[in-house]
Amino acid sequence: MGIRTISPINAAVALVATAALLFPQQPAAPQPNVRSHHALREASRPLFVKNCGQWDQAVLWAARSGNTWITLERDGWSLILGATLPHEGRAVLRVHFALRGAREALRAEPEGAGCGSRAFFRGSDPARWVTDLAAYRSVCLKGDGFAVRFREKAGSFAYDLLLDEGATLRELAIEVQGHAGLHLDQDRSLVLETALGVIRQPAPLAWCGETACELLHDARFRLLDANHFALDLAAADELRDLVLDPELRTSTSFGGPTGEIAWDVIAVGSSRLWVCGETADLEFPSTTGGLFALPPRMGTSFVCLIDLALPPEQQLVYSALIGGSEAQVALCLADAGTNAVFVGGRHSSRDFPTTPGAYSRQLTGDSGSWIAKLDLSARGAGQLAWCTLFGGINGDLLQELVPCGDGAVGGIIFCYSADFPTTPGAFLSDTSGRRGSALFELDPRASGSAQLRYATRFHGNEPDAAWSLARDGEQWVIAGTARSLDLPVTANAFAALPSPLRRYDHYDGFLAVLDPRLTGRAQLVYGTYLAGSGDDQIRSVRVLEPGIYAFVGGSDSQDFPITARTLPASPRGSYEAIVGILDTHRAPSAQLRYGALFGGEGSDVAVDLELDPSGALVLIGSTTSQHLPTTEDAQQPRAHSFGFNQPEQFFARIDPARSPEKQLIHSTYHGGDGSDLVNGGALAPPLLAISVGTTWSSDFPETPRALGSVHPGDATLVALDLLPRGLTSIGTPTSSCARQASLGANSEPRIGVRDFELWCGGAPGSALGGLLFATDVLASPLAIGPLALHLDPWRALAIPVQSDTNGRARWILSIPRQASLVGTTLALQCLWSEPHDAGACVANELSASNALRVAFAH
Repeated sequence: MGIRTISPINAAVALVATAALLFPQQPAAPQPNVRSHHALREASRPLFVKNCGQWDQAVLWAARSGNTWITLERDGWSLILGATLPHEGRAVLRVHFALRGAREALRAEPEGAGCGSRAFFRGSDPARWVTDLAAYRSVCLKGDGFAVRFREKAGSFAYDLLLDEGATLRELAIEVQGHAGLHLDQDRSLVLETALGVIRQPAPLAWCGETACELLHDARFRLLDANHFALDLAAADELRDLVLDPELRTSTSFGGPTGEIAWDVIAVGSSRLWVCGETADLEFPSTTGGLFALPPRMGTSFVCLIDLALPPEQQLVYSALIGGSEAQVALCLADAGTNAVFVGGRHSSRDFPTTPGAYSRQLTGDSGSWIAKLDLSARGAGQLAWCTLFGGINGDLLQELVPCGDGAVGGIIFCYSADFPTTPGAFLSDTSGRRGSALFELDPRASGSAQLRYATRFHGNEPDAAWSLARDGEQWVIAGTARSLDLPVTANAFAALPSPLRRYDHYDGFLAVLDPRLTGRAQLVYGTYLAGSGDDQIRSVRVLEPGIYAFVGGSDSQDFPITARTLPASPRGSYEAIVGILDTHRAPSAQLRYGALFGGEGSDVAVDLELDPSGALVLIGSTTSQHLPTTEDAQQPRAHSFGFNQPEQFFARIDPARSPEKQLIHSTYHGGDGSDLVNGGALAPPLLAISVGTTWSSDFPETPRALGSVHPGDATLVALDLLPRGLTSIGTPTSSCARQASLGANSEPRIGVRDFELWCGGAPGSALGGLLFATDVLASPLAIGPLALHLDPWRALAIPVQSDTNGRARWILSIPRQASLVGTTLALQCLWSEPHDAGACVANELSASNALRVAFAH
């Protein structure tokens, strides 16, 4: 409906024609591949921005709503419609509405106060970027005797035509360009036919006054010819305070998005997540103040900050699209400190935005890698604090980023280029053109070539790919897949050679440790194969302690090394997930401290490994098995897809320190009726497991508090609470010098259980503390200095506790078999004192865990 309050522009007579430019409507038959991101649209409501060089000079102002743009021009306005057509990629259609009868060029003026700002990339030169442009919800396009007000309405667009005194409807006509046909239906609706569907305007409503108290029935469209129409109303010249409301309805194919792929996620704190990936979707949400690049046909990279603790319409805290005029993708992330993140990927844009003083600002081949730092504390384009291109001429592929801890960032990359840059004294500088992995460190604080402070190749005579990177003090741990029979290894390797039964065309897992402080071949302080006689890959590696590493991946080897005290045997499939712990301090034959297979009768692979605060291992991966081992408290105990080649996600939590029958603490499927892929994972305290990927399921599981609805072809974000039933985490830990202390348990609190295991991890090492008990948590936390206490300290009981050298403490409790306990609760929280020998770390004297509410059950 039209507006109910008229604000004439210096007019005694106000004639207002209002049209709402709505999101495309669903057809009668369901189409599950059309997304409906209501929460995302709310987070990125359309705002009008002045053209200061970021668009074609004919555009005065523009705004975006989903996959529809509206541009205000000197003779009218245009709708730019984006669509995804099956097998044809994205299509864009421009429908222009020109006002005929205006005696001068139109001018645009904003109305009301600004609503934030926008920033736009314009090529690789920051001097040409347009930043800090004020955004408005309403803009007037003014002519001689009339004005057209464009405004936001319910997340979309609307426009109002206002006539000054003395102007009449007969003086104005609207010419349509870019359509395929124009006609009036029997119900007097105006129908614009386009290549992407139909735009329909029902016969306009008209009334006098500001509150629609007297409805008139003779308002209509008048078709002048195949390209022109007008609004008509009998006795319009004699009416005062007249309102016309022709609603605009669209029923076209341009509502379907192209879909996204989420490639990586990292958790910062207990609820905030950075997510990156690629999109070619004009409907992809942007936030006020975020960087923006219009997605090209082949897609652009996105970076989002999401806060799961907020209501759905507020969860999208920040969104940026980064790229040039060709294709690009964001592949990996690394924490860069408060409100900052490192992000990197691949691109083919010669105008990709880089910053002054970057290591490289020119694309030398057809494609290449890029690495950037985003800082949300800056404004506009200043949020791109640093961005450089990196690699050789043949488009090297970035795999993972890890912060160095001193402001620099490390990464691994797969080299296709013979001219990949290496630093003096590198372990391997190979210009033969052989493909393989490389390790590097870049320091944004330096300038130009000095930013590359370390780079070396690492491979044998065949293409060897590193999948994962971890930081162990000043050393780098890399792991992946090797085709080479001569991969560099050390004398103390667990396996110095591949299996003698391995075929030439198979590949092996490997793990290596390099120290950039050393020179040449001495940089390889440890290197080993991890393989059987089939195909094996290490997909993720983490540091448990210095020199002790956990890893996961996949294998089809019947003889992949496993240890004696491991998970119970399960049906062997074509490909099994592997999980292990390697202790490089031990003698070679004893280095595999733990090795296990996990899976069912299908194909299973663990893509990501996270270390939970208790010391258990969290596996996130994909499975096609119908009989994957799941636990009693699984969120989804059975597979939903039934095709052998349709993977689902799985989450598993394994504690190698337990007896074999108790090692699998939690395991669950997560997926729908199609293929659900996992590309990355993370863990937020205390036990919130995160995965990102892509779904092709029509019924992918969602929650009421989801950021938006998920449909086939969409990127997915899954946050799964691995705490057992009956346990609820409350609040966030207070950071200490070490990590965030997290309190949890490993089983459901049932009466009669004698081995209820409670733990606190991530605490200061070898520290004294207290475990508080109360009947329930406070309604709101009590702030005492840096601490947030969720238990009343005057009513809580406390027992002294001490953490081990790894910052963990465990307690085994016996729950009485008393029926009166069922339905009652117990609240707990840990407090820790930071040791005096914390080194150079500046820490709070005290730190606190989250609170844990325990609800007892039968």
